[in-house]
Amino acid sequence: MDVFCDPKSSDFFGWSKNKLFIPEGNLQAFYFDAKEFENIKKSYVNYLLKQSPKKYCRYFEKQFCRFLSGMEKAGRQDFTKLTGPELAVHCKKITSLVYKNMGWQYLVWFIFFGPEVELEQKLAGYSKAATILNAISTPEKFGKVDTARQELLRMMAKKGTSKNALNSYAQKYAWLPIYEFADKPWNINDIKKQIVPPSIAEKELQKMRSERKKYLLIYKKFVSGLKDKKLKNLVELVHAFAYIKEMRDDYRRPAYYAVRPFWQEAAKRTNLTLEQANFLTPTELMQILNRRKKINTAEVLRRQKNYALTLLDGKLKIYSGIKALEIAKQYDQIKYTGNLSSTVAFPGKVVGKVKIIFHKNDFPKFQKGDILITVMTHPEYLPLMRQAKAIVTDEGGLTCHAAIVAREMGKPCVIGTKIATKVFKDGDIIEVDANKGIISKLK
Repeated sequence: MDVFCDPKSSDFFGWSKNKLFIPEGNLQAFYFDAKEFENIKKSYVNYLLKQSPKKYCRYFEKQFCRFLSGMEKAGRQDFTKLTGPELAVHCKKITSLVYKNMGWQYLVWFIFFGPEVELEQKLAGYSKAATILNAISTPEKFGKVDTARQELLRMMAKKGTSKNALNSYAQKYAWLPIYEFADKPWNINDIKKQIVPPSIAEKELQKMRSERKKYLLIYKKFVSGLKDKKLKNLVELVHAFAYIKEMRDDYRRPAYYAVRPFWQEAAKRTNLTLEQANFLTPTELMQILNRRKKINTAEVLRRQKNYALTLLDGKLKIYSGIKALEIAKQYDQIKYTGNLSSTVAFPGKVVGKVKIIFHKNDFPKFQKGDILITVMTHPEYLPLMRQAKAIVTDEGGLTCHAAIVAREMGKPCVIGTKIATKVFKDGDIIEVDANKGIISKLK
């Protein structure tokens, strides 16, 4: 049995010896070698189809539970009182925990580009195929992120948005926007920006619950009537991963938040900002903390502007500046004829102004009625999604965050375009025809 097929193995991300990491807005895109990706996907899916989806789902969540527990334990230190070498020891512990969990975080992509695509093709001829697919991609239960969202909606619906209540909520869910160590936790001002009138909050809350209930009933009826065992296994697998996809954020975000004090102190010791420290590799940081290497501030600044990482035959190389741009351009071969066609997550047809959002730092430029175009959405995008006329993403399938939330909010949504963030720019006027899955630039 290959290492990535063994659920007891923690070395998932070591499968692929050839990868590329390059910036994408304020995020990081990664590419697999196509042949390696296909081999991993085939073997992993074959393994999964022999498992009980419910049992595997529980085991999957257990790995994240252990990860969060380990990170919380690692973060319970007064890092300000530690020496440089002592900080280096903690850096090694934290990095080890992250690496062990990293493979589990990325496993969902093999489902998005494998079983999910296959299932869409198999169900294409079915009556009410879109409704069935929406039902299959509805998570079996609410996770921590959804629970946090409902809690805030209940507060707003009952007008319980006093300063104390909002402050308490902000402290409880400060971890929600932590996508990377350098991200800032939520504070009370961030929560205030999400407040809507009680009637709107109540309506969204009820729709969130009723849509989930409706689609789960459709799913159970559909799957119980399937005679084809192979198709049934495929349906159950995709449905299980609809929850797994969302569940990851329930653990990895609070896990990164738990060790944020370490990164704050490490940045301070290296005379860098928290964001700049994020451009050091763990090995470099440990060498600096152990005083075996001097900080190269100029190189950090170059990486902050442009960087690329390549893993070729298991050997890591880091590029910055012009060389990094040259590498990124090799993988930026865009074919665009004026229209994009992709998967519909929720129907509708609108015309509006584009705003490209890569990261929460871009949020201030977004205005009510804009069309949200992004790589993929995350929990902190909810205020923007609520104000958007339509939602368009580069990545994700019918089980992605954007698809689920768009259905709950009733927003026209087209997902998995691959290049929307690259071919459109802020201010473009576009038509999103989410009935046909076509996006057209008007002017």
